[in-house]
Amino acid sequence: MNTEIELTEQTVMISTVKLVKAETPLLGAGVEVSSGITAAYLAEQIIGDDARESLLAMYLDVKNRLIAVRRVFTGTVNKAIGSPREILQSALLCNAVKLIIAHNHPSGDCTPSSADREQAKAMNLASGFIGIEMLDSLVVSPEGAYSIKSNHSVA
Repeated sequence: MNTEIELTEQTVMISTVKLVKAETPLLGAGVEVSSGITAAYLAEQIIGDDARESLLAMYLDVKNRLIAVRRVFTGTVNKAIGSPREILQSALLCNAVKLIIAHNHPSGDCTPSSADREQAKAMNLASGFIGIEMLDSLVVSPEGAYSIKSNHSVA
């Protein structure tokens, strides 16, 4: 069988994804995040008093030490829905094995909505598929914090 294949010259885009580190002083960086209280404190420092809802991801190593923080999404005054894809892409890039997500409620009421609970459930499922353990999902404000995983106030 003598088959000829005609090859044509075409361009192909070669892309890479890189983690770009922008170091910012953060009280608690490198410490062990062993409780919802510690995670809530860190989240409150960064997004607690934002005027719009913001979704924050905290990436941890195998010993629960904070290795990176990313503000994944800034939404409206009452909604900040982030994509698991965006959150997990950063987790993989910084070699995180655990993560905590947090978002703020500008109203000051840290009671999670049904959408908050659904987002936490979807994120837990997605992270589990790729071997990253989601330790908690928090709602924070200057008045306190709520752990969706533990189903109670943590601060």
